[in-house]
Amino acid sequence: MIKINIDADEDAFRSMLDNATQEEYINCDVTINGVTVNEAGIRPKGNSSLNMVASGGSSDRFSFKIEFDHFIKGQTLLGLDKLALNNMTGDATYMKEYLSYEGRKA
Repeated sequence: MIKINIDADEDAFRSMLDNATQEEYINCDVTINGVTVNEAGIRPKGNSSLNMVASGGSSDRFSFKIEFDHFIKGQTLLGLDKLALNNMTGDATYMKEYLSYEGRKA
């Protein structure tokens, strides 16, 4: 199991979500399985799924893009400079993304 914790200023995070279609980064600290990266950038991501969520559609689950080196150039999390957290609104089975990553191993 992977555990992700994102710490951000509450007002900045709310403002980011209220203006989600602008896709602007805010500062946050990200901890993944106990490893912390300070001053990473986070923003809402997506296209049609972002517009659907931002317009008050049937879901309030945003997808996010995290850039570990957005504010501190060259910073990574165990060599990873970016991470996408998808809301999976287009796949009720949660299998499409899993299977596509499994196929890359072959």
